[in-house]
Amino acid sequence: MMNKVLILENDESKYISKEEFFHRNGIDNEKVDYMGEGDFGTAFYDGNGRVIKITTSRTEILHIKNLFDKRDNKMFNLAFVNIFDIAQINKRDFIYLMEELNTDDAEERYDRYDSLLQDNNMSIGEILHLDDDDIDYTDNEDLEQFSRDLYYVTSAYQRLGVSTPDIHSGNLGYDNDGNLKAFDIDSKEEW
Repeated sequence: MMNKVLILENDESKYISKEEFFHRNGIDNEKVDYMGEGDFGTAFYDGNGRVIKITTSRTEILHIKNLFDKRDNKMFNLAFVNIFDIAQINKRDFIYLMEELNTDDAEERYDRYDSLLQDNNMSIGEILHLDDDDIDYTDNEDLEQFSRDLYYVTSAYQRLGVSTPDIHSGNLGYDNDGNLKAFDIDSKEEW
């Protein structure tokens, strides 16, 4: 069941507590486990294959809300983590629930791909302008598919309106179907 998304600036009557958010999403507080934190937020496993993120980044939450509102868009579903619910906790903090991704393989492939590109005087930041014919994938066949997947994710970011996505090894993962997806949806320009 999809919940109504509340993204309101200052109407305190529309804020919900973390406890209410947990309750409406069937999250058992005893199973919640800390994952880590970044510049603007903290992430937790919910113990049920989903991730809870609490963020102060208004830019991030606007992108997340945009994805949630466009959850029927095939390109976005294949390139970005699935968002199940979003809410505002208080004037500064937002919370959202998303699918858990396998980050280990994505991180390892990203780092190997980055190294391969650097060996060829190229950069991942130029992914939309790279010619795969210029890259020797011998002994790195899995990276050729990774390159195509990363190109797709980067193209989806552009379609979402994020021209300088914050793509790095810590913001990518694979879903249960093997799709490479971005999960920390933000822009480098906003920093």
